[in-house]
Amino acid sequence: MQVRSEKIFPVLVPRLIAKPITAFNARALSALVRVAGSALGRRLTHIVDALQSALESEQDEETKAALDDALTAVLVSVEDHESGLGSLQMHMLGLVKHESPKKRIVGCELFARFCQATEADFSDYVVDFIRQLVSLFDDRQPEVVGAAWSALDALVKTISKEQMEPLVVPLRRTIEGVGVPGHPVDGFSRPNGLKPILPILLQGLLAGTAEQREQAAYGLGDLVERTSPEAFKAYCIQTVGPLIRVIGDRFPPPVKSAILSTLTTLLTRVPQFVKPFFPQLQRTFVKSLVEPASLSVRNRAVAALGALMQHQPRVDPLVTELVNLTASEEGDVRDSVVNGLAATIASGGKNMSETSMSSAVDIISEAFAESPKESYATAVARLVAAVAQHSPDMLDFIIESFILATSTDLPPTQLSALALRELIDSAPAVLYEMNKDATVERVIKAASGAATGGTANPAIARPARDTKELMKERDPWRDDESVLSRL
Repeated sequence: MQVRSEKIFPVLVPRLIAKPITAFNARALSALVRVAGSALGRRLTHIVDALQSALESEQDEETKAALDDALTAVLVSVEDHESGLGSLQMHMLGLVKHESPKKRIVGCELFARFCQATEADFSDYVVDFIRQLVSLFDDRQPEVVGAAWSALDALVKTISKEQMEPLVVPLRRTIEGVGVPGHPVDGFSRPNGLKPILPILLQGLLAGTAEQREQAAYGLGDLVERTSPEAFKAYCIQTVGPLIRVIGDRFPPPVKSAILSTLTTLLTRVPQFVKPFFPQLQRTFVKSLVEPASLSVRNRAVAALGALMQHQPRVDPLVTELVNLTASEEGDVRDSVVNGLAATIASGGKNMSETSMSSAVDIISEAFAESPKESYATAVARLVAAVAQHSPDMLDFIIESFILATSTDLPPTQLSALALRELIDSAPAVLYEMNKDATVERVIKAASGAATGGTANPAIARPARDTKELMKERDPWRDDESVLSRL
């Protein structure tokens, strides 16, 4: 029967798909394609286009139902490359990429129908369709966005969890190229917009290789930056929970660093929905802050603590914990703890008690009494600026005696030069109001080496030159002609 059908198929098809396609012809075509074998592949795209076109223009309900059944029968009959699987996939991809919005919609609808009907293995084309369909989530035509979402949803339903993991990296790369961070993308921000995307990223995060977990975490952060807060609300719990769970396991630093980055993005973009996780997040960030194996993880933890403390009314317990860690940790980890303390105070200092602020000032005083290495000096300088943003009066002695040395005439040190830079950068009004002339003089002399009586010390001159440039950018310094003329 199949051999005979293959012979008569080329003869009958032109007649059956000639316009207008009647209900009888559609039913005949539906029966014929089931036994067409390899003959179907040679005429497949012509048949699909003819049926699709007829469906769009047909008004008669009976004929429309027959056309619909015929198109489904054609798609079901495409089982392998011999029957036209490759040519059908490329044809649909071409439609999805077409410059005409109408064609893009047709391509998405056809592919969605194919996914719902087929049992064929088209895994070789899945990545191409994911890339193209997700890209259409930012299409200018809302109808195209809707069609692309439906097609992606239909596709993901055909993919098992085990098959999702290899899709994580190309999916993340595609999301990264859609829209602009900070601006909601239409397709992501619709109701259920993330439904077909999150399963792939979460599977990669929870069960993938180290690279897949890392890229899945970054992909989730990319989604948060491109989804409206209202649309993301429904997915917050199922996103944050796995992130916290995975970072608590023994995975390589790049995985933890990626997760911290995404958690920081969540705290920045949708803090109101992350609030139930605040206690867990604080513990996670402090643990990451003392991660001995990775500076990247510790730096990301610093940023994460800063983001978290903007929304925490009780800051003192964390400050106490970090002050104690400063005393117990050593080397690079201690540097990171002080950086974390600075970020915490900068964000949450308005909610701190005087006792807690005093404990931070004690750390600063001890550092000025020593000659700390550059990385620790930089951390302490940031701590100086953080305290100055909220309690500048508590720094009067340190500023007068060490940073400006107006009462001691001490030469500048690397720490005092770094502290000057951080103060002008983050709390510029403090030194301006305290003693702007002494500040300018200190900066000029440190930059030239005059304050040390000889050739400029790069460790002191470099931050001093940075400070001069910052003075030209920060209020109130940049508006003071007497200052600018001296710089």
